[in-house]
Amino acid sequence: MKFFQVFTFLFVTCIFAPSSSEACTYAYQNTFFLLGSADDDYYFIQLEMERYVNIPGWQPMQKIVDGAEFQTRWKGELHVISYSKHDAIKSDSLFFELDIADIEYNKSLEPYFRKAFQWVSSKDRFKEALLDEGFQCAYQRDCPVFKLEVDTVEKQLHYRGANHEKHSILFPNKILNRFEKILQLDQSEKDSFKQTNEFLTVWRPVQLRKYRIEEEEIMIATLGWGQLRGYNQPSSEKWKPILEPVEQYIEGNQVLLHGQRIDFFLIKD
Repeated sequence: MKFFQVFTFLFVTCIFAPSSSEACTYAYQNTFFLLGSADDDYYFIQLEMERYVNIPGWQPMQKIVDGAEFQTRWKGELHVISYSKHDAIKSDSLFFELDIADIEYNKSLEPYFRKAFQWVSSKDRFKEALLDEGFQCAYQRDCPVFKLEVDTVEKQLHYRGANHEKHSILFPNKILNRFEKILQLDQSEKDSFKQTNEFLTVWRPVQLRKYRIEEEEIMIATLGWGQLRGYNQPSSEKWKPILEPVEQYIEGNQVLLHGQRIDFFLIKD
């Protein structure tokens, strides 16, 4: 099995909320959804968004009045990206800027997912992916199919699957910088801020999704971190079928407070 990790740029429009009580809803996601393949290219939807709180009519430096209405929103971009075993990751021409309400997350994203799938499926020799089954680890470190191991000597985080295959997870500097900003670490020399053991140990397994394209298996793994307060989703005891077609399967907004959620994918040869 080969390991591939995909990231694009990270937005710098971090906290839109005017106070710490509102900023606590902040979160970041970089989520992937496999649509299918055409020739040697695999096509994914990539959601890279940040969660923030909007107060209608509020202006910076204004006092927040009692009874003000708050709306949790997601702002960012949806890209269609392709991966080739020969050319690695590339961004295709289809993308959308998004600013949607969390309460209408799925409904707001549905038309964009349909457009993305229609665009990709029009390619010659397109093969649709089938979303086979999923396993919820629910931030449990003892997840039987998805374990994270920290190498404190080499300062590396490793993914280990149910068959004991092991792959290194390499984080780009923008993820490290966002971690630094969320925790308000005192790093006088940002260029020297690398993967520390503190950073590596906060990550937990979130879920696995298993896709198939004919006889080929592609896995998308999610890891995340944040404040577990109020999170009560149960972990899975076994793999569970996912019945939605790939263009209708939407998720990603269940990110912990002050947290990050990132995906990577694994392709079996």
